[in-house]
Amino acid sequence: MVKNGKDKCGHQRWICRSCKVTSRWHNDVTSRDLRAFLDVLTGKTTQRELPGQGRTFRRKSAVLWEIWPICEPDGQAHRVIHVDGIHLGRDAVILIACSPEYVIAWHVARRESTQAWLDLLAKIPPPGMVVADGGTGFTTARAQLWPSTRVQRCTFHAYQQVKRYTTTRSRTECGRQLYRIGVDLLHVKTPAHAHVWIDSFYAWRHRWAGFLAEKTRNEKGKLVDKHERLVKAGNSLSRLVDSGHLFTFLNPDLYDDGEIIGSLPAMNNQIEGGINSPLRELLRRHRGMSIDHRIRAVSWWCYLHTENPANPAEILRIMPTNTDIMRAYQQAAARHRAHHNNHRWGNGLDWNELHTHTPYRNDY
Repeated sequence: MVKNGKDKCGHQRWICRSCKVTSRWHNDVTSRDLRAFLDVLTGKTTQRELPGQGRTFRRKSAVLWEIWPICEPDGQAHRVIHVDGIHLGRDAVILIACSPEYVIAWHVARRESTQAWLDLLAKIPPPGMVVADGGTGFTTARAQLWPSTRVQRCTFHAYQQVKRYTTTRSRTECGRQLYRIGVDLLHVKTPAHAHVWIDSFYAWRHRWAGFLAEKTRNEKGKLVDKHERLVKAGNSLSRLVDSGHLFTFLNPDLYDDGEIIGSLPAMNNQIEGGINSPLRELLRRHRGMSIDHRIRAVSWWCYLHTENPANPAEILRIMPTNTDIMRAYQQAAARHRAHHNNHRWGNGLDWNELHTHTPYRNDY
């Protein structure tokens, strides 16, 4: 377009030489504000450090909080996927799935339930191996949607569970030996090391079987394990060994010819250090946000770390707002009511309204 004089307000007008359409140029700065909003939200700058202690930032970002970042999974069948959930207090949890390079998908839920994991895993093709920390509901959801996917239980979380029960300075020799076995779990790198570790664990169970079987009575007179914490720690490792999920990363079937066995991840460091840690730092930096803003802040961080995030102008065009979501919800609710309120023969009438012995009307 080329210049075509000015309008009655003195603003420049433009005309297209081919189609003769005239218009004014509107300088839309919303995309620029969105870029600044995301830089502050996901960066290292706090609002107190901004000019005016962030008053201008809050005024401009008020409308930008209405946008919901939505991710379309790439649809690729990844070799390894890490999954974990970050809890936002007791109000919500965000389940995240990532590859070694980028975030694949996430899902917001009330709690870490089987249905929440089903909603997340349904977005992603089954990978070759998934590394998880044994969260609630994941096992059932994985068995339903990813039955052929191998599971690697994070060895660091397994060690942490043993440490929680035994502590680092157990008062009994049984507890001290079990803690050392848990520490040795972190250093298993080859199949030979795995066999040695399993043999040492079963030797520990055999040696201390009588000690762990001791019983006592609690305050209510019920017979319970005398060394309950050590029994729980031992049982947690026994379940992992029996399930075969502890050393999946050493399975030769997961490796191609020429690859070194043991190069696949045994821990969830990729998601713990690469995603959860920055997200917790983001929430600490902007502490005081409402639960709604915390959810969106985490979602924005995840979206910006996907494989191909859109630029701010494209985000404004494709991402839904609160108004869009509410309108879609109302339309869905209207369709639901129209479907279920469509009376058919047999369900639109009450037999008692037509066959009654009272002289008073009861059809109001």
